Amino acid sequence: MYLCVFNVSNYCLHTLLKPPFCREIREGFTPIIDCHTAHVACVFSDIKQKIDRKTGEVLELDPEGVSEGDACIVEMEPTKPLSLESFHEFPPLGRFSVRDMRHTVAVGVVKSITKCQPGDV
Repeated sequence: MYLCVFNVSNYCLHTLLKPPFCREIREGFTPIIDCHTAHVACVFSDIKQKIDRKTGEVLELDPEGVSEGDACIVEMEPTKPLSLESFHEFPPLGRFSVRDMRHTVAVGVVKSITKCQPGDV
């Protein structure tokens, strides 16, 4: 069995649902990421862009936060090793949901990943 370990560099949150206990999601937010059968806490280290959900155009660079109905590209760092693939290479391991306090707050796809060595995690 071969285990790939990644630091995730770019996620695209396609739909941001209503966060249950906060009005806005900002950098430093640490939700649980559910991808296939994995459930790992990940830190939103950088919100890179706020994008239009329909056209994909960049609406804002480096926004302070995102709220309900927004789409964005973020950089996340898993707190444990996590096996993922980009959505274009392998769709089942490229989709994920973001959960906080047992509520789904966002869903999205992995745009790209940064591979790292198992000792680096």
